[in-house]
Amino acid sequence: MRSTRGFTLLETLITTGVLVFGLSALALMFTYTARVNIETRQRTTAAFLLNDKLEEFKTAPLTDEIWRPGSYVDYPIAADTSYVRAWEITDTIPRNVTLSVFTLRTKKKLLQAAIAASH
Repeated sequence: MRSTRGFTLLETLITTGVLVFGLSALALMFTYTARVNIETRQRTTAAFLLNDKLEEFKTAPLTDEIWRPGSYVDYPIAADTSYVRAWEITDTIPRNVTLSVFTLRTKKKLLQAAIAASH
């Protein structure tokens, strides 16, 4: 009678396949988590940049140069990433301001806000 010690080749192949599948899923999860983390950081920074510009508008009187109608853009750098802050001011009363924040590299719109102000 022969002793049945150890694993058969088929058992080893099945175990290796399950292990490879599990590790691949784990690697994909880490990649996804890293991407979501970067996007969240960019949106948080964009919210700060958007709020910063909106505060400039809120504190300035309507006679200030900042309220001059037209389209404007600036390129702030925050957290080692370049952003585009674009805003448009209407020539109507109340003044309407639409402000958007994009990443400079991908041109992806992260946030947009609008305000209206009158005398």
